[in-house]
Amino acid sequence: MTIMNTIELLDFITLVFTFLCLISSIIETMKMKKKVKLYKIESLDNLSAEEYLKNLYYKINEIYPKTNTRISIKIIEEKNLEYPENSKVVTRISYPNYPETNNTSYTIQKNTDLQSLYINNKEYFWVSNLKEFNSFNQYSNENQDFLKKWNTCIVYPIKEKMENNIIGFLTISSQKEFNNVKGNKFLMKYIENITDKLYEILLKEDKIQK
Repeated sequence: MTIMNTIELLDFITLVFTFLCLISSIIETMKMKKKVKLYKIESLDNLSAEEYLKNLYYKINEIYPKTNTRISIKIIEEKNLEYPENSKVVTRISYPNYPETNNTSYTIQKNTDLQSLYINNKEYFWVSNLKEFNSFNQYSNENQDFLKKWNTCIVYPIKEKMENNIIGFLTISSQKEFNNVKGNKFLMKYIENITDKLYEILLKEDKIQK
């Protein structure tokens, strides 16, 4: 084989390799578009607080099918200004709705997730393996059966926009471990979009007072 033939062969191999890389890139782009379509954030205007929770519930089930998930809104109704950690939080709305657990009262300092936001100023609490987390961090929850029943716990603050005060929490509990990284990134944006609107909705529905 002459040097010229060798060069032509190498050029051909390079061309084929480039073509295959292009095809692979197109396939990956199509896959991403499908996922973006699946995880699309629809308009969340003009919904009730319960409809927001229902919407989020079905989005979670798109990413984690057949998972047992409970979403609730907890409102701070007994604020202790001297000792904020002793403030009381009450479950006001949940989806799916469990009337027997609504109106349940919790103390901030007795719940790791609530305390991390309200006292320690964390942006959110997100743990996808509570049992493992508990073995290193001693997770506490006033619900004695919480660790037995749930494996993922997510809590985001609901804030009054003007004052940036936390008036409540959006909480998500699931039996399944949330380990889909791309799905979780979508959920974070989706939850932030919801919590950004919840204060005005709850005020409109008389669930909170100014």
